[in-house]
Amino acid sequence: MFELLALILVGAILLYASYTDLKSTEVPDWLTHAGIVAGVILHIIMAVLARSWQPLIEGGLGLGIFVALGYLMYYTSQWGGGDSKILMAVGSLLGLQFNLSHPMVAFVINILLAGAVYGLGWTFFIAIKHRKDFAKQYENVRCVSVFRQIRWASYGALALFAVVAFFVDDLLLRLIVLLIGVLIPFLAQMTLFIKAVEKCMVRKATPSQLMEGDWIVKDVVVAGKRITGPDDLGISLAQIKKLQSLAKKRKITLLVKDGIPFVPSFLIAFVMTLLIGNPLLLF
Repeated sequence: MFELLALILVGAILLYASYTDLKSTEVPDWLTHAGIVAGVILHIIMAVLARSWQPLIEGGLGLGIFVALGYLMYYTSQWGGGDSKILMAVGSLLGLQFNLSHPMVAFVINILLAGAVYGLGWTFFIAIKHRKDFAKQYENVRCVSVFRQIRWASYGALALFAVVAFFVDDLLLRLIVLLIGVLIPFLAQMTLFIKAVEKCMVRKATPSQLMEGDWIVKDVVVAGKRITGPDDLGISLAQIKKLQSLAKKRKITLLVKDGIPFVPSFLIAFVMTLLIGNPLLLF
């Protein structure tokens, strides 16, 4: 019963968080905090009823591991704060057992699959939506020397793998070598594509348009004093208020990078977990 309740709570939290993330690229703190607290209380009740430390250990593992993962992804600029906190809430509710069939293990595997497809699909959506700007940015990126070197190096790698494949007798191994050779320039082109898309996600904003957690592309310096910048990993409310106060005396324009609303990929991964469990166990 408690396991079912945890799954229902996770589904409700991810559904609402996906809605707010798509609508405003924000996930309410009250939602993630409530999820974490609910998970802790749920595992305490389970431990008391079962007269066992096991539920507490599982809940602590789920929360602890996802706190560590959340901080890692946040401080490496892979996820926003809302994405990281949502996973902490899910970890607290589901707990963790080192078992391939456990919902949390299946959820993590499905995040890797759903996140990759979702992220790639979203970048294509941005490229199509801003196709004129994307075409311009793509040409600019192609002309950068380092990317030009990467492109030609990938073609050289393809030629090398093609020569190696010619001397391989085994048909399957030959196909694998050729596939690796083709994959290298494909990944090089995808790197250019993603870099161009990232440039399309940068917009100008005034202090009044800022929201807590917005990613500032360049350092904002007013009267010789740095107010905020990319090293802050998201602008704070205090920094926004300071900029808004300074904007009353002078014009201030910032470059803000919009992130991908990634929480819906967690919801997709959760639905996959409910429908198919751990995909690794299907083979």
